[in-house]
Amino acid sequence: MQIRGFDGQIAKVGGANQALRASIYPNEVGILGSYGLGLVTGLIGAAIAANSEIFQFRWTDATRFARIKSVRVGAGVITAFTAGAGQLSLHVARAFTVDGTGGSPVTMATNDQKHKTSMGVTLAPSALGVRVATTAALGAGTKTLDTNPLAVLGFGCPAVAGQSIINPGTELFSSRERFPIILAANEGIVIRVPSIPATGTWTAGIDIVWDEVAAADL
Repeated sequence: MQIRGFDGQIAKVGGANQALRASIYPNEVGILGSYGLGLVTGLIGAAIAANSEIFQFRWTDATRFARIKSVRVGAGVITAFTAGAGQLSLHVARAFTVDGTGGSPVTMATNDQKHKTSMGVTLAPSALGVRVATTAALGAGTKTLDTNPLAVLGFGCPAVAGQSIINPGTELFSSRERFPIILAANEGIVIRVPSIPATGTWTAGIDIVWDEVAAADL
Protein backbone atom coordinates (compact mmCIF):
# COMPACT_ATOMS: atom_id res chain seq x y z
CA MET A 1 0.00 0.00 0.00
CA GLN A 2 1.26 3.48 -0.85
CA ILE A 3 0.24 6.79 0.75
CA ARG A 4 0.93 9.60 -1.71
CA GLY A 5 0.86 13.30 -0.85
CA PHE A 6 -0.36 16.18 -3.00
CA ASP A 7 3.19 16.85 -4.22
CA GLY A 8 3.71 13.26 -5.34
CA GLN A 9 5.82 12.21 -2.33
CA ILE A 10 5.20 8.70 -1.07
CA ALA A 11 5.14 7.94 2.67
CA LYS A 12 8.11 5.80 3.74
CA VAL A 13 8.51 3.05 6.29
CA GLY A 14 11.68 2.02 8.05
CA GLY A 15 13.16 -0.25 10.69
CA ALA A 16 12.59 -3.92 11.34
CA ASN A 17 8.91 -3.40 12.13
CA GLN A 18 8.39 -1.15 9.08
CA ALA A 19 7.00 1.73 11.17
CA LEU A 20 5.57 4.63 9.20
CA ARG A 21 7.73 7.76 9.43
CA ALA A 22 5.80 10.93 10.17
CA SER A 23 6.66 14.57 10.88
CA ILE A 24 4.25 16.81 12.78
CA TYR A 25 3.67 20.26 11.31
CA PRO A 26 1.54 23.16 12.59
CA ASN A 27 -1.82 24.01 11.05
CA GLU A 28 -1.74 25.51 7.57
CA VAL A 29 -2.34 29.26 7.74
CA GLY A 30 -3.03 29.98 4.08
CA ILE A 31 -2.11 33.43 2.77
CA LEU A 32 -2.29 35.16 6.18
CA GLY A 33 -0.01 34.09 9.02
CA SER A 34 0.81 32.88 12.53
CA TYR A 35 1.58 35.23 15.41
CA GLY A 36 2.61 35.37 19.06
CA LEU A 37 2.50 37.97 21.82
CA GLY A 38 3.99 38.09 25.30
CA LEU A 39 2.82 40.61 27.90
CA VAL A 40 3.49 41.34 31.57
CA THR A 41 1.08 43.01 33.96
CA GLY A 42 2.03 45.78 36.30
CA LEU A 43 2.17 45.35 40.08
CA ILE A 44 -1.34 44.16 40.92
CA GLY A 45 -2.75 44.52 44.43
CA ALA A 46 -4.04 41.27 45.91
CA ALA A 47 -7.20 43.09 46.97
CA ILE A 48 -8.27 43.34 43.32
CA ALA A 49 -12.00 42.60 43.12
CA ALA A 50 -13.17 39.06 42.39
CA ASN A 51 -13.47 38.30 38.67
CA SER A 52 -11.41 41.32 37.66
CA GLU A 53 -10.08 41.16 34.09
CA ILE A 54 -6.32 41.36 33.54
CA PHE A 55 -6.11 40.52 29.81
CA GLN A 56 -8.41 41.15 26.83
CA PHE A 57 -8.07 40.13 23.18
CA ARG A 58 -10.84 41.40 20.89
CA TRP A 59 -11.03 40.30 17.24
CA THR A 60 -12.67 42.74 14.82
CA ASP A 61 -11.94 41.63 11.24
CA ALA A 62 -15.23 41.10 9.42
CA THR A 63 -14.16 38.34 7.00
CA ARG A 64 -11.12 36.58 8.52
CA PHE A 65 -10.77 34.64 11.75
CA ALA A 66 -8.35 34.31 14.67
CA ARG A 67 -7.50 30.72 15.55
CA ILE A 68 -6.23 30.76 19.16
CA LYS A 69 -3.70 27.97 19.57
CA SER A 70 -2.40 28.52 23.09
CA VAL A 71 -2.60 30.79 26.10
CA ARG A 72 0.16 30.43 28.70
CA VAL A 73 0.61 32.24 31.99
CA GLY A 74 3.03 32.68 34.85
CA ALA A 75 2.87 34.73 38.04
CA GLY A 76 4.98 35.64 41.05
CA VAL A 77 4.65 37.22 44.48
CA ILE A 78 6.13 40.71 44.86
CA THR A 79 4.90 41.61 48.36
CA ALA A 80 4.08 38.63 50.59
CA PHE A 81 0.49 37.40 50.51
CA THR A 82 -1.62 36.29 53.37
CA ALA A 83 -1.21 32.57 52.67
CA GLY A 84 -4.10 31.21 50.66
CA ALA A 85 -5.15 30.25 47.15
CA GLY A 86 -5.97 32.04 43.91
CA GLN A 87 -7.43 31.36 40.49
CA LEU A 88 -7.14 32.54 36.90
CA SER A 89 -9.91 31.78 34.40
CA LEU A 90 -10.14 31.99 30.62
CA HIS A 91 -13.41 33.12 29.06
CA VAL A 92 -14.73 33.49 25.53
CA ALA A 93 -16.47 36.83 24.90
CA ARG A 94 -19.30 37.27 22.39
CA ALA A 95 -20.84 40.51 21.10
CA PHE A 96 -17.55 42.25 22.00
CA THR A 97 -18.51 45.51 20.31
CA VAL A 98 -16.65 48.08 22.46
CA ASP A 99 -13.04 47.77 23.61
CA GLY A 100 -12.17 47.59 27.28
CA THR A 101 -10.41 50.43 29.05
CA GLY A 102 -7.40 51.00 31.27
CA GLY A 103 -4.24 48.98 31.52
CA SER A 104 -1.67 48.98 28.76
CA PRO A 105 -3.03 48.73 25.18
CA VAL A 106 -0.81 46.90 22.69
CA THR A 107 0.43 48.48 19.45
CA MET A 108 1.20 46.07 16.60
CA ALA A 109 2.38 47.03 13.10
CA THR A 110 4.54 45.91 10.15
CA ASN A 111 6.44 42.77 11.24
CA ASP A 112 5.33 42.80 14.86
CA GLN A 113 4.27 39.40 16.27
CA LYS A 114 4.88 37.49 13.00
CA HIS A 115 6.37 33.99 13.14
CA LYS A 116 7.79 34.56 9.63
CA THR A 117 8.64 37.87 7.98
CA SER A 118 6.79 37.06 4.75
CA MET A 119 3.49 36.61 6.62
CA GLY A 120 0.90 39.36 6.45
CA VAL A 121 0.71 42.23 8.91
CA THR A 122 -1.45 41.04 11.80
CA LEU A 123 -5.15 41.81 11.61
CA ALA A 124 -5.40 41.91 15.40
CA PRO A 125 -6.68 45.37 16.39
CA SER A 126 -3.78 47.56 17.41
CA ALA A 127 -3.70 49.78 20.50
CA LEU A 128 -7.27 49.27 21.74
CA GLY A 129 -8.54 45.72 21.22
CA VAL A 130 -5.64 43.95 22.96
CA ARG A 131 -4.59 45.09 26.43
CA VAL A 132 -3.09 43.92 29.71
CA ALA A 133 -3.66 45.22 33.24
CA THR A 134 -1.12 47.47 34.89
CA THR A 135 -1.99 48.01 38.57
CA ALA A 136 -5.79 47.70 38.46
CA ALA A 137 -8.48 45.71 36.72
CA LEU A 138 -9.32 46.46 33.09
CA GLY A 139 -12.59 48.17 32.25
CA ALA A 140 -14.94 45.60 30.73
CA GLY A 141 -16.01 47.38 27.54
CA THR A 142 -19.16 45.98 25.93
CA LYS A 143 -19.29 42.19 25.64
CA THR A 144 -21.03 39.08 26.90
CA LEU A 145 -18.90 36.38 28.50
CA ASP A 146 -19.93 32.76 28.16
CA THR A 147 -21.70 31.49 31.28
CA ASN A 148 -18.79 29.26 32.28
CA PRO A 149 -15.04 29.68 31.81
CA LEU A 150 -13.27 27.67 29.13
CA ALA A 151 -10.43 26.90 31.53
CA VAL A 152 -9.53 27.56 35.18
CA LEU A 153 -6.13 27.44 36.85
CA GLY A 154 -5.91 27.19 40.64
CA PHE A 155 -2.70 27.92 42.54
CA GLY A 156 -1.36 28.36 46.04
CA CYS A 157 -0.25 31.79 47.26
CA PRO A 158 2.68 31.58 49.70
CA ALA A 159 3.26 34.20 52.36
CA VAL A 160 6.79 34.78 50.99
CA ALA A 161 7.85 37.52 48.59
CA GLY A 162 9.76 36.61 45.45
CA GLN A 163 8.25 33.17 44.90
CA SER A 164 6.40 31.89 41.84
CA ILE A 165 2.72 31.21 42.29
CA ILE A 166 2.31 29.99 38.68
CA ASN A 167 5.34 28.58 36.90
CA PRO A 168 6.21 30.53 33.73
CA GLY A 169 4.70 28.97 30.62
CA THR A 170 1.88 27.15 32.40
CA GLU A 171 -0.81 26.30 29.86
CA LEU A 172 -4.18 27.87 30.49
CA PHE A 173 -5.30 26.69 27.05
CA SER A 174 -3.68 24.64 24.27
CA SER A 175 -5.06 23.31 21.00
CA ARG A 176 -2.67 20.35 21.08
CA GLU A 177 -5.33 18.21 22.74
CA ARG A 178 -8.50 20.09 21.85
CA PHE A 179 -10.03 22.14 19.07
CA PRO A 180 -8.58 25.68 18.87
CA ILE A 181 -10.66 28.70 19.82
CA ILE A 182 -11.99 30.31 16.64
CA LEU A 183 -12.81 34.02 16.94
CA ALA A 184 -15.04 35.76 14.41
CA ALA A 185 -15.67 39.53 14.27
CA ASN A 186 -16.46 41.04 17.68
CA GLU A 187 -15.49 37.95 19.62
CA GLY A 188 -12.57 37.62 21.98
CA ILE A 189 -10.92 35.99 24.96
CA VAL A 190 -10.51 37.37 28.46
CA ILE A 191 -8.44 36.31 31.48
CA ARG A 192 -10.04 37.01 34.85
CA VAL A 193 -8.98 36.63 38.48
CA PRO A 194 -11.89 34.88 40.25
CA SER A 195 -10.07 34.99 43.59
CA ILE A 196 -6.78 36.00 45.21
CA PRO A 197 -5.76 36.56 48.88
CA ALA A 198 -6.75 39.88 50.41
CA THR A 199 -3.21 41.22 51.02
CA GLY A 200 0.02 41.28 49.04
CA THR A 201 1.00 42.21 45.48
CA TRP A 202 1.83 40.13 42.41
CA THR A 203 2.58 40.28 38.71
CA ALA A 204 1.67 37.95 35.85
CA GLY A 205 3.07 37.11 32.43
CA ILE A 206 0.73 36.16 29.57
CA ASP A 207 1.71 34.52 26.27
CA ILE A 208 -0.74 33.97 23.41
CA VAL A 209 -0.23 32.27 20.03
CA TRP A 210 -2.75 32.57 17.20
CA ASP A 211 -3.19 32.04 13.46
CA GLU A 212 -5.14 34.38 11.21
CA VAL A 213 -7.11 32.47 8.61
CA ALA A 214 -9.71 32.83 5.89
CA ALA A 215 -12.95 30.86 6.13
CA ALA A 216 -11.62 28.34 3.60
CA ASP A 217 -8.69 27.52 5.90
CA LEU A 218 -10.74 26.70 9.00
